[in-house]
Amino acid sequence: MNVSSKYRGCLIGAAVGDALGMQTEGLRNDEINSIFGVVRDYGRAPISYPNRKLKKGQYTDDTEQMILLTESIIEANGFDVEVFATNIKKWGKKLIENPSLNRTVGPTSMQAIKNMLSGAYWQDSGINSDSCGSAMRVAPIGLLSSDIDQVVELATLSSRPTHTSTGGIAGAVAIALSVSMNVRNVPLLELIYNIVSKVKKIDQTLAGSIRKLVTSPAEDFFGENGVSSSVYETVPASFFIFINHIDSFEDAIITAANIGGDTDSVACMTGAMLGARLGVDAIPNRWVLGLENREYIERLALGL
Repeated sequence: MNVSSKYRGCLIGAAVGDALGMQTEGLRNDEINSIFGVVRDYGRAPISYPNRKLKKGQYTDDTEQMILLTESIIEANGFDVEVFATNIKKWGKKLIENPSLNRTVGPTSMQAIKNMLSGAYWQDSGINSDSCGSAMRVAPIGLLSSDIDQVVELATLSSRPTHTSTGGIAGAVAIALSVSMNVRNVPLLELIYNIVSKVKKIDQTLAGSIRKLVTSPAEDFFGENGVSSSVYETVPASFFIFINHIDSFEDAIITAANIGGDTDSVACMTGAMLGARLGVDAIPNRWVLGLENREYIERLALGL
């Protein structure tokens, strides 16, 4: 498999997961079952839910921020946190000026953007929050390098303009490392070992959760309400689904979209990891063709 397929698979996979999980975000598992049965294809969120304004195949701010990060990398010919912070500030300003464009940006990211708009530098704008905003967008960082230490450094930097907690940073590091190693087809146990060894230096709680995933039974992992937006729930959930569906992109994303809670973020991160490992051809064609801005996202992947 060529590298192009893996890069396209990573970014398209993340966006596909986001778009599939968009319709179930915020619903409990039993609500998903009663409204949708099992979500297997794109659809719209229920009436009265924030994502209702999005159409089939559209994605949320998860993918918007991933695109923004990718564009910033291409603009700077590498990751430059100043460029990224400037671009996310400009993007946030547009959303504030025209709220109809806001695809449910999380409160942490929005507050950090407001801090920058009020004059704070990126070093001071971030929030000490354990939400998964920097982890859900970080996949492009993992595509930049095969050097583990460099990926850790860049993922950490990419988090800081919005998320400064140890958990938030560790979540971004974990996803970026997974993407980087999946591009190189690192064996699963080695991949988990390397991630745990790096993440525990930042946040031991998240590292412990990821380490346990290899042996945790499925029925003990997801609560009835699914997962919250906390990095301590979304990132382990993404890894759990990735580990248990490592040979099937379709099965993994269907599982992620139906667990309940922050389904779009879990499916987005899962899609990035598996897309990097299996390549774009592993993604069902109906999902690729129905995805918003598919051709532009593919061009961004090739630009990386």
